[in-house]
Amino acid sequence: ISFAWTERSRIVVALLGLAVGAVTLYVALHNVSFDELKGLVARIKWPWLVVACGLYGVITLMRAVRWYLLLRQLNPVRFRHVLEGTIVGFAAIYLLPARLGELFRADYVKRAAALGRTAVVGSIGIERTIDGLIVLAILGAGAAELARSNWLDADAENLVKSLLIVASLVFGGIAMALVVMRHFEGRVSFSPHPVLRRLHMLTRGIRTLNRATIVPTLALSIVIWVLEGVMLQCVLLAFGTVLTIPQLMVLCTSAALSTLAPTAPGFLGSLQLVYSLLLASFGQPAGVGVAAATAVQLICFLPYALIGVAIGVARWTKIAKLRRRTLQGGTS
Repeated sequence: ISFAWTERSRIVVALLGLAVGAVTLYVALHNVSFDELKGLVARIKWPWLVVACGLYGVITLMRAVRWYLLLRQLNPVRFRHVLEGTIVGFAAIYLLPARLGELFRADYVKRAAALGRTAVVGSIGIERTIDGLIVLAILGAGAAELARSNWLDADAENLVKSLLIVASLVFGGIAMALVVMRHFEGRVSFSPHPVLRRLHMLTRGIRTLNRATIVPTLALSIVIWVLEGVMLQCVLLAFGTVLTIPQLMVLCTSAALSTLAPTAPGFLGSLQLVYSLLLASFGQPAGVGVAAATAVQLICFLPYALIGVAIGVARWTKIAKLRRRTLQGGTS
């Protein structure tokens, strides 16, 4: 019964993501003509997209380095396994709804590096909380500057306010929960109860953020989000569009927060809507937003997702072969 409910819940989430993607894509394309998009594609400056793709690779590498610094606090681990897990996890995030890729990369590193899955999930929680708080700070600062300059129309302002409120509640609540779990960790570390033992392992992952890792982790996180903004500007330059720094701050972080909700594979629809809505409020054609979001998906995200799929298939094929050999050895 539990398995069936899990399968049904996955189907419901997937269908919800597809529905959200379809609705948001329809809204994004509602006022954009095919001829406009065709003209934008014909005038693409491809070198800028190549630079953006390369920058996304650098961002992925830096995310792996940040995670590696945290995981080393649990047990010795090879950077290659962490990098592979990062890419595999991103591929799953890109292809599956509800950010299930976070669990995929936890499982990958658990198998490759012999780490406890629950502790690895705790380290991922630290990463995502830091990212969320930094994104909130960037979005708030950028939105305040744009509001002061009257650069946001009513629709864009409502979108940004909604993202700020929801994200503040989510990441603020998570941050408080992490602090509480660290505080009470000593009371459950020796408990025989399975739930409390898992809680202890989760807290071990949370404690990977300590005096030795907090400074490099925060520094890497800030650099990562600066590079995210630079990458986005490169994509926009491919379509002849230049944004101010506050505009980039709002667009980059709003797009990132929009991917937290269940969406269609590749964040199709949600990214197009956020990009087109915000760029229109910045005085740019909505078609540029649709084209830029699609370029990010196809040129930046998709290549690394395909690499992640290849790595994951190779790893699980190897595991399957080892299991078959073990079974054959046992029967013989």
